Amino acid sequence: MKLIEKLKSHFCSTYCKGANNVVDIHSKRGKNFKIRITGNNNSIAIGEGCLLTNTFISLSGDNNHVVIDDKARFMGPCKISMSGNATLHIGVNAGIRGVEFVLKDAKCEIGTLCMFSYGIIIRNNDSHKVINLETNEIENHPKDIKLGQHVWIAQNSTILKGVDIGDNSIIATGSVVTKSCPPNSIIAGNPAKIVKSGISWDY
Repeated sequence: MKLIEKLKSHFCSTYCKGANNVVDIHSKRGKNFKIRITGNNNSIAIGEGCLLTNTFISLSGDNNHVVIDDKARFMGPCKISMSGNATLHIGVNAGIRGVEFVLKDAKCEIGTLCMFSYGIIIRNNDSHKVINLETNEIENHPKDIKLGQHVWIAQNSTILKGVDIGDNSIIATGSVVTKSCPPNSIIAGNPAKIVKSGISWDY
């Protein structure tokens, strides 16, 4: 709590309610950066040289963990919403503009040098339960999401649970990604499919 109160006087607005929550931020560049924690055993660790602008991190429930590696750039509007037992790891030098992460009960891993445009949603759960009437069991459990290194996600794309995107791939504008793809692929459409292989991309 002392660390959060100290941060409040610098470049971000913070609110924390609960026990055993840890916030460790080594970057102080940016503006309109907000943190809200309501729960226990949550943590946020942000490395050096990051840009944190127009970004809101909201952790509710328990055991949520955010790790943002050095030189990641949040240019906003960005929102990270985690509601229990979720982990988000964003790699070195990721460029993130308008992205909303909606995470619960699973992991999301973003590789180094990934680039995100605007209007992007990354969701590892369905929000509501689908129940099998014969067994009374939940059918739609949350699943991990993984983006490899140097992946380009174009505007208005949605990435859903259980997806693994290979290194150097491109997700085309407006895609809804429900299945994994190998490295060096372009995927497009709703639902997204591989439309080209054997590619890479540059800035």
